Amino acid sequence: MMASAALAVGLALMPPNAAAKKPSGDVTVNCDAGQSIQAALNKAQSSAEPLVINVTGTCYEIVTISRDKAGAVIGPSQTGWGATVNVNGGVDNIHIRGLHIGGGHVGVTVRGGNTWISDSQISGNPVGGLFVLRNSRVAITGTRVENNGSVGVRVEASVFESKLDSEIIDNRPFGLEDSVSGLEAELGAIVIMQDTKISGNEGDGISLDLHSVADLRFGSEVSGNLGFGVVLEGDSALRIRDDTATVSGGIECEDVESSFVNYGGEVTGAVNCTDFGQVVPATE
Repeated sequence: MMASAALAVGLALMPPNAAAKKPSGDVTVNCDAGQSIQAALNKAQSSAEPLVINVTGTCYEIVTISRDKAGAVIGPSQTGWGATVNVNGGVDNIHIRGLHIGGGHVGVTVRGGNTWISDSQISGNPVGGLFVLRNSRVAITGTRVENNGSVGVRVEASVFESKLDSEIIDNRPFGLEDSVSGLEAELGAIVIMQDTKISGNEGDGISLDLHSVADLRFGSEVSGNLGFGVVLEGDSALRIRDDTATVSGGIECEDVESSFVNYGGEVTGAVNCTDFGQVVPATE
């Protein structure tokens, strides 16, 4: 993780009652001096108290967070080549703040529990930017997921929220992929987007499959992607909840079970979807 003075303090894991607790201590990790984020986490593994880790320098490591019901803060920093963050084992209330995570296979992978990523950048990861898996709940705010291969954000059987000027942009093939979607959701995933831009991806903006649902809310924009704006299949659904949400590039349903409901948002391009047998109008 390469140091960046412009980035704010970093990655936090907080237990459900963390607001009522004072952190057990602040730990400073200087990766340029040979110190390790993982070593700091491991040292505090047996503690159930919140932990704050302040990170500086360039950190070349795979960080795995598995402290049960405990917390940590990591940053400010950027990742060096091959550095990733993994959140495992259903750890609750993790906060990743002010990090630039890049150069690993997948930038951030969350498997269970609750994670919040704020004021961060996830970029330059050839297999994907952010994976939200195994009944996780992840929210990003003020965060940019850009220039990743395979997919920007992938959500499986989980809940993903994107808010407050977040962007999923300019994700593109790094290797043999034909296209790279901004966001893919499947296996009953729920996606909620507010004040979020999905643009410039070299594939579909949003792809929904296998009983997944996406809500586009206040100020969300899907535009300028190489493929469709939104593609749905496998009995999935898209809902545009607000008249300030926009989709360009069309909306394509691959089966009759998938549907699109528009509560007043602007849609440009062809809409090949039905809602209870009625074609939903769009603006050409």
